[in-house]
Amino acid sequence: MPGHRGRGFYAAQTFSDIPKSDGRRVQIGWLQTPTVGMPFNQAMTVPLELQLITTPDGPRLRTTPVRELKSLRSSSQTWTSLKLVSGDKNPIEELGTELIEVQAEFRPGKNTVATFQIRGGLIQYDAAKQELDVNGHRVSVPFQDGKMDLTILCDRTCFEIFAGNGLVYVPMPFQPKADDVSLILNVSGDAVDFERLEVHSLKSAWNTPTP
Repeated sequence: MPGHRGRGFYAAQTFSDIPKSDGRRVQIGWLQTPTVGMPFNQAMTVPLELQLITTPDGPRLRTTPVRELKSLRSSSQTWTSLKLVSGDKNPIEELGTELIEVQAEFRPGKNTVATFQIRGGLIQYDAAKQELDVNGHRVSVPFQDGKMDLTILCDRTCFEIFAGNGLVYVPMPFQPKADDVSLILNVSGDAVDFERLEVHSLKSAWNTPTP
């Protein structure tokens, strides 16, 4: 199963033996994404930790955001047990913000479709097809022990999505409207049991100089 399944990821660089890296191999890619109205052209991905792991299909490359990104979390809400059925109220409606991280680990039913709408963009998992749809771009993501896990990062220029224990990485160019901070979660078909759901508002990664 190919690990990188998105668009716009190009000219990656890796770093090793960096201070406090603990031997990690860290990768940053050039992300070819529209940056209309911004004082720069295109962008870079978040730093990504690369690991070689053992799977039933043999050795595979896992891609995950580096742990240092947790320092950008400014406010958070976590659920450790949440069951959603079709028609339930959106549980994350009040948590929308410009820069956002969503982490979800859930057990879908046979015919579940779990949908996240983040700042107008669509991330949808179809359990029957075992397929992830990111703004119309579809990739195969099989269950891991009957569960699915997603990490979704959204900022001003893109989505970066990690699924299937990091075996699938989907960078996707996406420029949301500046005033759209909507955040929606709903399900259709069978119910979904979220074993863990986290929503984090993020602050900027840039350090603003003090005058």
